[in-house]
Amino acid sequence: MATGKMTISVVDGARQPVSRAFIRVLDAEHNDVYAQSRDVAAVVVEGLQIRDNWRDTYTVQAFAKGYRDTGFHPVTISAGTNKSVALMMLPRQCRYDFGRAGWDQLKAKLPDLCASLTWDVDEAGARARYEDLQRDHPEAAAGLLNITVAMQQIRLSGGRSALSYLKGVIWNTTLARDRFFGWADEALLAEVGDPARRDAFAVEPCPATFHPGATCSYKQTQFDIGNVQLTFHGGERRTIDGVHCIEVEPDMDLYKDLVAHGLLEVLPNELTRVPTDPKAILALRWMAGCNADLAPFDPLYTIETVT
Repeated sequence: MATGKMTISVVDGARQPVSRAFIRVLDAEHNDVYAQSRDVAAVVVEGLQIRDNWRDTYTVQAFAKGYRDTGFHPVTISAGTNKSVALMMLPRQCRYDFGRAGWDQLKAKLPDLCASLTWDVDEAGARARYEDLQRDHPEAAAGLLNITVAMQQIRLSGGRSALSYLKGVIWNTTLARDRFFGWADEALLAEVGDPARRDAFAVEPCPATFHPGATCSYKQTQFDIGNVQLTFHGGERRTIDGVHCIEVEPDMDLYKDLVAHGLLEVLPNELTRVPTDPKAILALRWMAGCNADLAPFDPLYTIETVT
């Protein structure tokens, strides 16, 4: 029988290698095919059987003292190949580090976000409130960076990023750790709502159920986890610098599947009144990108261990 293999690496929230972890690999029928405590600089699991069907998918998990458990599924193996699998483990005791996410770095890396932060104030005022957000509300700052970096990675007509359509971030108490409200060029709605893009965006049914006042909503479908959702409030419009804009509510979901999203994310959030953790979004989206052989997801901040 043909076989394949995988090479597993594990990093922490600062993208540094985790020195040692218990690595577990399960096949599609949930049987252990590998389970060892190892130095995880590069764990190679060989002899994975290839059957050319649904059983060629595996689940990889990692456990380490002082870290939250992590894992990734599905990992699809092909005959004669070595599949790279990247996992991120977040420390149980941690803090946000915005050392790479200062205003000057933001201007260089996310100029469209900077422009949208200065739509209603001058640059000095925008910089001050951005720095205040990092200091006083770090989770909201992390959420803003998560979402806007993910929007920057979405390419629409002519290679233009979804973030470039954002014309203003509404700076008030709605700026939360899992979403924000803003003003977007109406052309963004036409782009993501185009039926020709149904392979990239799925229509969210009954958007006002989870987003009061929403008139339509579209979820990115590129990844199994960590996708952007763009919800539009068609009753709210204004003009910014001559551009006709519509109110947009961007957020990121842990799960692509609507049932999983509702049962495993929305319902627990409603019961606990705690919105989706931006640290979880960081880890999931980073793993999704790496394991799809895309550029690593880098929202400029890191998660550092607190000892």
